[in-house]
Amino acid sequence: MKHTEKECQKLYLEWFNNYLSTGLFAEHYQLEITELENILDVGRKYNELMKFKITEQTELRSYYMNKYKSDEMGKDIKQGLTFYDLFRCLDSYNCVYDLTNVHDSIIRERLFTALCKVMDCDYDYIYTQWLKTNK
Repeated sequence: MKHTEKECQKLYLEWFNNYLSTGLFAEHYQLEITELENILDVGRKYNELMKFKITEQTELRSYYMNKYKSDEMGKDIKQGLTFYDLFRCLDSYNCVYDLTNVHDSIIRERLFTALCKVMDCDYDYIYTQWLKTNK
């Protein structure tokens, strides 16, 4: 049976989080060991790829804490905010510090740099938007 990369990722994460052996997992899903190993390999690779892909729906706090593990201030970023929310804040000329609940220029700069990747634009565009805000 052919599985999509997303399906393989889902199976990989289930196996990784809930099973001690591939044998039991293969038995549970009625798969041959070689087929399961291929699925887990594709799922693992896709999962690694998705860790580094950020979109407008990526949560700021999760992104930041994953990317900058040693920066403990990342836990102070308001939960539930996405890069889309950050863009809308800048587009509305509102205060980024109030939105994120973090008044730290290093965190702001790092989030702006990531936002540039999401929006596929130059940093100057984001920074200029920010300069127009009601800080």
